[in-house]
Amino acid sequence: MKRHVHNYLKYFEIGEQDTWCCEACGRIFHINNGLDIHHIILKSQGGTDDITNCICLCRRCHDMAHAEKLSKGELQFIHNNFLVGTRKQFMK
Repeated sequence: MKRHVHNYLKYFEIGEQDTWCCEACGRIFHINNGLDIHHIILKSQGGTDDITNCICLCRRCHDMAHAEKLSKGELQFIHNNFLVGTRKQFMK
């Protein structure tokens, strides 16, 4: 398992058999079938495997990110809101 995927799953305490959502469109998928962990800033451009740089996307949204139909700024905004929202849920 790649480091960025491992970091994401560990941060959210997601098991390999769990379901999870695309952070961009909200659709639910099995974690191993239909979801990808995408680097917001690509590693080739200096991005890291840190949770702040990794967003969970369905294949459709992942393709849109690579085609730049979802900009890095949009992805970062979506991911930051997702991180804040899930943090609030875990704190309840």
